[in-house]
Amino acid sequence: SMASLENYVSEDYATGMYEALKPEYKFAELLLNFRVYSKAVGQYGTDFFKHIHPKTGRIHPSFNPLGPDTGRVSCSKPNLQNIKSGADYRSAFVPRPGYKMVTCDYSGCELRIIAEFSKDPIWIKAFNNNEDVHSTVASMLFDKTVTKSNENKHLRGPAKNLNFGLAYGMGPSKLARELRTTPEEAKKLMQKYFTVFPAIKGFLEGNGKRAVTLGHITTPPPYNRIRWFTKFEKAKDDGAIKGSIERAGKNTPIQGANGDLVKMATVLVRRHIQNLPEGEMYLVNQVHDEFVFEVRDDVAEQRKEDIIFLMESAASDLLHEVPMIAEATLADCWQK
Repeated sequence: SMASLENYVSEDYATGMYEALKPEYKFAELLLNFRVYSKAVGQYGTDFFKHIHPKTGRIHPSFNPLGPDTGRVSCSKPNLQNIKSGADYRSAFVPRPGYKMVTCDYSGCELRIIAEFSKDPIWIKAFNNNEDVHSTVASMLFDKTVTKSNENKHLRGPAKNLNFGLAYGMGPSKLARELRTTPEEAKKLMQKYFTVFPAIKGFLEGNGKRAVTLGHITTPPPYNRIRWFTKFEKAKDDGAIKGSIERAGKNTPIQGANGDLVKMATVLVRRHIQNLPEGEMYLVNQVHDEFVFEVRDDVAEQRKEDIIFLMESAASDLLHEVPMIAEATLADCWQK
């Protein structure tokens, strides 16, 4: 969208708009849209059908349990973790006759991990009270009441961008592009964010410093999985490498904890399936912290509740002050 910044934040932040928002730059918007659709056609067009197995009539991708350096699971040939959300794409994936599809994922998994290990009291309270943390953050940043669906809801977007982006080492330039404003205004917003949430600032910066000082970072207990940085020795003389390690140090404990949790959930779910009558339930896909199952019609509702219970139980060793919530849908197709 080429909408102006006023759609996102108050007038205080609506200064210094990108020149690309002017009408004469309409070509740039059209080119970006073309590239989005061109990529979609390439990934999900006729070439995608080449992955259908001639005997089973199904797609059998390869999963790598230690794909990214953070320890999450990756997928290839084809990458089913890269299927766009929404009915336009996912409704094409349907269960075998006599079965339903159950999709279950964690609600705000990485945000809950940030709250747990930063010990930020506002975030911990918000999650324990089942509040929308993006609205809570926006309310404190802009000193206005913000709700997800009503009051000042346009302010929720910048807070959401900050909540997710800062955990991935996002700087003022990238935030400015996200919010269609200048790096100077984005920097002011980031500075206020860290003033309001000093515990999160300390958590992220502490992990970044440990990474560049020690040459490695670990995921939170009880897993304590180590990620080594192979270019660590060069970081002393190369600012770009140092910055990269620092960003990875901030992100790995968060995304890595997510990966650890998902693996534990996978173990619990697999054991449950093995104890069920054969053919009752199958795990057919995993998209990071989202699981997709084929479940026989007559037991679908019960198995849906079982899945929610098991996925939430998997978090008990990792999270102690923040609840983990799993949400599931039951449908005739992959629905998310």
